[in-house]
Amino acid sequence: MRALYVPLALLAGLFILAMANSSYVTAQTEAWTSQLSAVETAAAGEDWPAALEAAQAAYQSWQARQFYFHSVIHHDELDEAEAYYLQLLTACRLQDPLETALHLAELRSQLRLLAELEELSIPNVL
Repeated sequence: MRALYVPLALLAGLFILAMANSSYVTAQTEAWTSQLSAVETAAAGEDWPAALEAAQAAYQSWQARQFYFHSVIHHDELDEAEAYYLQLLTACRLQDPLETALHLAELRSQLRLLAELEELSIPNVL
């Protein structure tokens, strides 16, 4: 019976770490998504300097957490989100409302995917 304590404790520890990781990734992607709302609001009002500034702030926040995210998430998914951020910045610089809206939608979708990838669910475990 004692032989089971250590493996069970390790399994419980891994489960707690997985749940903490899932919570952190979800919270961070929600924060990035809310930052994108500022970009959307400014772009809708055609305040392009504010839209670009908000997009740059969101991108800097994204960059600041890449070490952790590259440790826990597939690089392909992160690279795709990175590309959407850069496309959003370009659209804001060009002051293109249609491209800005398109890249905002793509980026939000990709951020949701990142959070879903880290959820503790049967499909993710299998």
